[in-house]
Amino acid sequence: MPKPLDPFWEYGEPETPGNRQHLSCKLCGKKMHGGVYRLKYHLAKIPGNEIEICPESSEELVERATKALEEYSANKQYLEAKKKEMASRSTPRGSTPTHGAMGVESSEIHSSQSVNPTATSSYFIPRTIPGAQPSIKSMIKKKEKEEADKLVGKCLLWSNIPFSFANNPFYVSMFEAASVVGAGYKPPTYHELRGPILQNEKTDCTQRLQELRDSWQFTGCTVMSDGWTDGKGRTLLNFLVHCPRGTMFLKSVDASAHVKDATLLCDLLDGFIQEVGPQHVVQVITDNAANYVAAGRMLMSRYPTLFWTPCAAHCLDLILEDMGKLDWIKETIDSARSITKFIYNHASVLSMMRQFTGDRELVRPAITRFATTFISLRSLLDSRWELQTMFLSPEWRASSFSSKPEGQAIMRLVAYQESFWDAVNEVCTISEPLVKVLRLVDGDKPAMGYLYEAMDRAKESIRAYYVDKGDQGHERKEMLWTVIDDRWNHTLHRPIHAAGLYLNPAFSYSYGFRFDSEVMSGFFECVQRMVPSAADRLELSQQLELYKRSIGLFGFEMAINDRKNIMPSKFHLVLTFNF
Repeated sequence: MPKPLDPFWEYGEPETPGNRQHLSCKLCGKKMHGGVYRLKYHLAKIPGNEIEICPESSEELVERATKALEEYSANKQYLEAKKKEMASRSTPRGSTPTHGAMGVESSEIHSSQSVNPTATSSYFIPRTIPGAQPSIKSMIKKKEKEEADKLVGKCLLWSNIPFSFANNPFYVSMFEAASVVGAGYKPPTYHELRGPILQNEKTDCTQRLQELRDSWQFTGCTVMSDGWTDGKGRTLLNFLVHCPRGTMFLKSVDASAHVKDATLLCDLLDGFIQEVGPQHVVQVITDNAANYVAAGRMLMSRYPTLFWTPCAAHCLDLILEDMGKLDWIKETIDSARSITKFIYNHASVLSMMRQFTGDRELVRPAITRFATTFISLRSLLDSRWELQTMFLSPEWRASSFSSKPEGQAIMRLVAYQESFWDAVNEVCTISEPLVKVLRLVDGDKPAMGYLYEAMDRAKESIRAYYVDKGDQGHERKEMLWTVIDDRWNHTLHRPIHAAGLYLNPAFSYSYGFRFDSEVMSGFFECVQRMVPSAADRLELSQQLELYKRSIGLFGFEMAINDRKNIMPSKFHLVLTFNF
């Protein structure tokens, strides 16, 4: 069967019949030598190679001609360029390629059945061999980038992968590795991903976990238990181990038969401690429900060197809950909720609110239930002037809700009741220091060395707000401090928090910072429990003297610079304790 003529011949006229190497463009009349291949350069408006661009070529024709040149270059050079590239690359570790990590044999790599890059996107051109035309790729580099980004987006969207995937630490590395391999890189197939690649990742993960395990004997570790309820109503416990080098998940168990009984719950935690190694475990962190509190006390009696510690985030959430129960705070929160409830329950009012606030939301979900209440209160305060403008605007007066009793009540509350906004400002001011502490303990960074001081500073911020508010201010300050102290003294505070503060160089070496008797008492209680040997305590005392006086390694410039720049758990000079 004769080969069909190239469709671009319709734009070229041979100067003499039968000689298709000498052409003239039917659009502009310019003459050229080189056949339809040069004609495409002419129509694509790519200068050089003794070819003038066509002034009459349309945008659509330029795009068609450019794609045709890419396809021609790809089909002609793809296999040869790929063979040269693969031949020049030595086999890893001196072995013969097999169905290994990538699951691809060398014969498959060089096969003509490899994926044609133009089948994925006509904008991609493989690396060219010496002597090939480089001008096409350089002219459309920007368009290549746009098309590549579009394909990445399609892949994520059609797979329902959230855009936060781009924050994955391997996201950029993945594309960089593919670019190093070069044009024609064949991504792993479904079977390769679920087979050898998955197994290799499992091996790497196991090795990483073993590195964490090996570090426990030097730094100790924290056992963490996190409970949750699944769709079938079962109570499941996730067991994790944390150390300065990272956190690892070990297992999840059905604790439905244990969670209500403190003794059974203690036995379950005890079994996990035995798996980790009791000699490595410094503390156990759980929920602070009554059954966990009882189980924690039992564990401390079984293991004389171990501390049970309640979840700090849960305790702080309970502090915020207790604050919300105070009459004057509850009244303010209820009034604020009436505003947000009214706005969010009526679509037209909600749309109007978003127009006036520039799409800023009033309800702001946060890390815990009660933190959400106080953060949403701050959001309401930040939108005060926009809301007042809305309820006094012609748009509101034209709304049907403006004549209804509920709408009129909300309008008066927002637009005219200054005492309400003063109360909102007060509640936001006194709650924000505790919300900041909650963010600290619920973040990714270890907070043990900062919690004690953070709670003290939160209390001081509350005291400073009421310092000139008269008798009522003093009374409210005392009420808030009572709420905080009740949870702190009876639930959250442990000697290990004092030890964390004392051994935090960010505070130990701060000018003018002094540790009170409570901190020192907690520190020595922690030492007495964790270091039972008299000889070890003597060695510890000697090391503490070096630490306090910044002598030896603690006096080096690097150690001094690191005091406030890195977390205490990452401090590169570590006191070594032999438990």
